[in-house]
Amino acid sequence: DIYTFTLTENVAYELTATDEVGNESILEGEEKFIDKVPPVIHEPLRAIDTWVTATSYTFTAEDEHCGIKQVTVRFGEDTPTVLTVDQETGAYSFPVNANGTYTITVTDLLENTSNYEVSETQIDTVKPEITDLTRRESDWQKKATYTFKAADPQSGVAAVTVKIGESEPVTLTESEGVYSFTVEGNDTFEIEVIDTVGNKASLTADE
Repeated sequence: DIYTFTLTENVAYELTATDEVGNESILEGEEKFIDKVPPVIHEPLRAIDTWVTATSYTFTAEDEHCGIKQVTVRFGEDTPTVLTVDQETGAYSFPVNANGTYTITVTDLLENTSNYEVSETQIDTVKPEITDLTRRESDWQKKATYTFKAADPQSGVAAVTVKIGESEPVTLTESEGVYSFTVEGNDTFEIEVIDTVGNKASLTADE
C-alpha cells in the first residue's frame, strides 16, 4: 500500500507500521526543505548623500533556503523593472531621477516575497525662480536701480549674477532673497541664477 502525508514545517518525523499481530516497523526521518521564510533585503545605500539631479541606490539581498528567483524595483505605480545582480559584488543597483517612493521586491524560488521602500526627496531638476523684477524709479534718471527676487525651493541658490551688455557682472546687494543692482546707461541686462546642483534660470530685460 502507498500512504501520503503532508508536512508544513521543517521537523523530525517518525513513521510506524504495525501488522495485525502487533509487529512494528519504525522509520525515522527529518524534513529540511520546507521554506516559508521571505528573502532578506539589506538597507539600500544612496550613491551621493546630498541634493543632486540624479543618483542611484545599491543594495544586497539574500535567501538562505531555496534561493532568489527575481528582484525588481518599481517607482510609484509604474511597471516594475527587473534588476540583475552584479556578479563581482553580489549587489543590485537602480537609477533614481525623480523624487518619490521606490519599492524593491525580492522573490525566492517558492514565491516567498519581501518588499523594501525607499523614499527619495533630494532630486532637484527644477530651475531656480526669478521674480518681481522692479525698477525703483518711475521716470528719467541718470541711473536706475532694479530689484528682484531669486529663490530655489529645493537645493537652494548657489550663485546670482547680473551682466549689463557685454560688461563683467555687476555688484549686487542682497537682503532676505531680494537682490538689487544699478544700471548707469540704456542697455540690455541679463540676470542669471544657478542652484546648488547646476540648474540655471535667466531673465533678460532692457533699460
